Amino acid sequence: MKRVIYILHDRSIETWREQAPQIDVHTPEALYSFISSGSAAAIKEWVRNGMTQSPEEVAAFIDKATRSVERSFLE
Repeated sequence: MKRVIYILHDRSIETWREQAPQIDVHTPEALYSFISSGSAAAIKEWVRNGMTQSPEEVAAFIDKATRSVERSFLE
């Protein structure tokens, strides 16, 4: 799971720094940790509950939550 979490790390950090150059140096790392941990927890919860939702539903939830958090920090 850790490998999956960090696949997009460098690209995400770079993109956020370009989108919001005014944020301090620590925020993108904290944001990535928050989003990746939350995404992993949502997937674990989905598996624990028997995967009753479709993978697309879970992905849509994670995408919506991620975009909401990103907007609040990068605006």
